[in-house]
Amino acid sequence: MRDVLGQTEAEVIEDSRYLLNMYKAINDSPKLVIAEIEGAAVAGALGILSCADIIIAEAKTRFCVSEVKIGLVPGIIAAFIVPRVGTSWFRYLSKSALLFDTEIARTAGLIHEIASDPEDLARRVENHVKLGLSSSPHAIAETGNLINALGYEISEETLDNGLLFNAKARLSDAAQEGISAFLEKRAPAWSDPALSDDS
Repeated sequence: MRDVLGQTEAEVIEDSRYLLNMYKAINDSPKLVIAEIEGAAVAGALGILSCADIIIAEAKTRFCVSEVKIGLVPGIIAAFIVPRVGTSWFRYLSKSALLFDTEIARTAGLIHEIASDPEDLARRVENHVKLGLSSSPHAIAETGNLINALGYEISEETLDNGLLFNAKARLSDAAQEGISAFLEKRAPAWSDPALSDDS
């Protein structure tokens, strides 16, 4: 985030394109992709898990679409999260920057299973690995192609729109202030000093 300060629009777009390509590679993988989550999944991490086929989180994991807190918009990850959770949940989670738990994550459709502890998480992941290895790699890949053919593929236009929103937000005065405040461990200029995370 420190590098964003002072970048040109072309540099921001090029940098954002790397991020978008990473998500796209995960999302378009012909392999079974299992996401194992423990601790926290915030901002870009939610993009990664939204690209996975199977998502299992340890019960104490916390989640947040936090971009608005530092003057950004979740432009790139929105392209992957919205098809998973729908616009209603995305509005609720992204505009509020709510810190939420595994129950809300599962209800919203961000995760599939909640593990009771790290050992249970490992067991659940191992079970899905075994299920994946017992299935036809060709059939798994073709099932992904089927989902895309049925109209659930994320289009290049959607990705390009997300990329542009991301770049514009990163270049905005709000993002410059929000990122500076985050790095300096202070409240951004727009925040109400009467409100704090402790209240």
